[in-house]
Amino acid sequence: MLWMYTTLLETAEQKDKLTYIYENYAGMMYHVAFGVVGEHYLAEDAVHETFLRLLCLIDDVEIGDPQKLKHYLTVLTHSISVDTVRKLNKVKPISDDELINLSVTENEPEDVALNELVLEKLVNFVKMMEEKYRTPLNLRWMGYSIQEIAEMMEITPQNAKVRLHRARQMILKELEAQDAPAEKI
Repeated sequence: MLWMYTTLLETAEQKDKLTYIYENYAGMMYHVAFGVVGEHYLAEDAVHETFLRLLCLIDDVEIGDPQKLKHYLTVLTHSISVDTVRKLNKVKPISDDELINLSVTENEPEDVALNELVLEKLVNFVKMMEEKYRTPLNLRWMGYSIQEIAEMMEITPQNAKVRLHRARQMILKELEAQDAPAEKI
């Protein structure tokens, strides 16, 4: 692996630093990572991530004081190992028991058709809104922040918030109006 890391560096000084760190501290870094993640392959991944991070920081790393270097590498490896565990905990696979218990809800054809009609009416309603309300709503739906919407529309962020709020209120009123006749039947 060392050859791969050193090929990514530009100067001989950088390569020498990384070689020194790899040869003297890679084992210690593995033990730190293994202590956090508890699995061989995950520990190797964490050490690899640590070396990739070191490639970016190599000019700032001081190798003159072994105690400081060891402490720095320990903290860096531990931090990256914790990040590895956090990433894994975010993605939890579904167990077989959970898959069996998942219920598939089947919608009646009438419900599907009614939902499509309501959606179509809402889309038409939004198209008919004044542009000053429709534009920020569409931009927000596309993922733009309030600040970005304000800049694009050349208004203040507070004004953008107000327009979004009013547009949402109009949609809610329209939804209530569509539900009202159905309840009277």
